[in-house]
Amino acid sequence: MAKRVVYVNFGHDRAKAAFAKLRKALEEEGVTRRYSLSVEHVTLDSFDPQEVRTLFSHQVASHPDVLVAPSSFMAIEARAVTREVPIIFASRPDPVDAGLMRSLDERDTNLAGLTLYLPVDWKRLELLRESVPAARRVGIVVDHYWLGESVAQRYLAESAAAFGIRWVVVEVNEQRDLGKITAAAPGVDAWLVTKTIAAGEFPERLVKVLEATRKPALYPETRFAEMGGYMSYDAVIDDPFRVFARQIGLVLAGVPPARIPVVRPKRFELVVNTAAARGFGVKLDRHLIARADRVL
Repeated sequence: MAKRVVYVNFGHDRAKAAFAKLRKALEEEGVTRRYSLSVEHVTLDSFDPQEVRTLFSHQVASHPDVLVAPSSFMAIEARAVTREVPIIFASRPDPVDAGLMRSLDERDTNLAGLTLYLPVDWKRLELLRESVPAARRVGIVVDHYWLGESVAQRYLAESAAAFGIRWVVVEVNEQRDLGKITAAAPGVDAWLVTKTIAAGEFPERLVKVLEATRKPALYPETRFAEMGGYMSYDAVIDDPFRVFARQIGLVLAGVPPARIPVVRPKRFELVVNTAAARGFGVKLDRHLIARADRVL
């Protein structure tokens, strides 16, 4: 009997490219052939939680075998609609803090997937201060999910004391919030970007706005340095779409999602963009460059 997977995401080019990678991974893992699988990309038009929940309700009513929710925001709304249909998710924030599950290891849930979260914001700040030692006022780009995490306020307070800095918190949840970065820039020496909605949904615009402030920014994913950003430090899952494909295959084989481990990053990647550094007038320490996994 043919099986059906519904992938819910926005309709922009980046989401379409991600969907193509998922389909390719399913084919390469043999899941498509084994289950005569059809895979559909259902597009979102809004970040509004009620609209997203309504969309998931419609999809659940069509009886898919698996839902794919490639962000914690989407997974939360999917989970609110169904506890029966298996949901394969990806999460940038801690899925426990996001309310998706009680813990990564003890789950009684219809969720499986992967998380890109590891508590590395301390390391990112350390790298930023090492490369821009004069920075005393650091702008941190966050969203409401990051601010809602249980460790967020403690991190801000403890890291400020440990590094002798003053945080300038800039909350960006939508593209129209990017103007807050420009407004805050005169009071900032450097930027730290967390794994947020902005980083996931409109990265090119985010980089453009931050680079226009003429202050160096340390980003949470390698692709930002490749786009021209100053530096990135990322917890890496080498092929998340293959992870999705294998987990979908397990679910279709009858394995309960709660018995499928949530995959976490196993390595880190430091990327330094020397051209961007020169543009900011930053002289990079040779030891820092030697530690970098990639130098652009």
